[in-house]
Amino acid sequence: MLLPTDFAKCILCLDNPPTSKEHVFPESIGGQFKAKILCESCNNNRAAQIAVGIQKDIWYLNALTKLQEVLPDLYKRTTFKYATRTPEGIVIKSSVKNGIHKVATIESDDGIIVADEKNTAIIIKGILSAKGLPESEIDSWAQKSGQIPANTSIQVPADIVVKKQEMPMLVPEIQNNGTCESASILIGYEFLSLLVGNIIYDTYFNPIRKYLQTGQPSTIFSIGVSQNTNPDTYHSRHQIDFVQEKERLIITINFLGASVYKITLSGFVWKIKDICFIEDIRQKKSLIALSHDDARKGNIHDISTLLGDDSQSNSATLYQA
Repeated sequence: MLLPTDFAKCILCLDNPPTSKEHVFPESIGGQFKAKILCESCNNNRAAQIAVGIQKDIWYLNALTKLQEVLPDLYKRTTFKYATRTPEGIVIKSSVKNGIHKVATIESDDGIIVADEKNTAIIIKGILSAKGLPESEIDSWAQKSGQIPANTSIQVPADIVVKKQEMPMLVPEIQNNGTCESASILIGYEFLSLLVGNIIYDTYFNPIRKYLQTGQPSTIFSIGVSQNTNPDTYHSRHQIDFVQEKERLIITINFLGASVYKITLSGFVWKIKDICFIEDIRQKKSLIALSHDDARKGNIHDISTLLGDDSQSNSATLYQA
């Protein structure tokens, strides 16, 4: 079995030639394996917009937090977004990346600048510096802001009012699950192209391409999602399984053992019974099992052994799950 990774034309728009290899599991979530399947426009625009959806999956982020000691690099470069609401009803958004917590400064409906109490002095310095005030006067106002209690306001020059806001408890920002579903369908579609080759250009897949480009739903596929609430079973791998069930293909995508997306393609039959891709983030390996029975037995190989003329390469590396 050979896996095609260099396609003649983009599998999404069907117009332009692919210009560079892209990560099939997005690099932003630890993906390693690349294939030349999308043109520059589709890759940098629509596909990039869709791919960020997985980073917004709360279950994926929970699993990554649990696995931060196992996957320290991925954890550090991932942005965790939060949304909090003050007692006055003001929504404040913040983010944490590489251990640094940044709170977005906002302006309330009545023109008051709401600032995190820890950053109020810095924000006042920035405002007054932009107004051209002398350094000594800027430092004086910054010092005054440090002396007022939290949840009170201070009026600085230029009739600007800054509120020193005590931050409520951080709550993960709830994302639209549709963005995660779109990302999963994109990943499933891209991996499927590696298995079926030029068949991916068939008109059967037009509704999927239409969905990925415009969000228009179709009856040829459906998607469901489930979450694993047991953190003890999270692991440092993403996995995608293909199983043929009569006249429908089931694609199951598992992110870190936490979020599982099940895509069903109706009316699609192919000659390979089942297959399993594994992206081992900790080991930095892209792996494949040619059947689920092989996967269960640990007969899993480095995917590079299936790229080229000899699909029976003796350099296959066994992977112990």
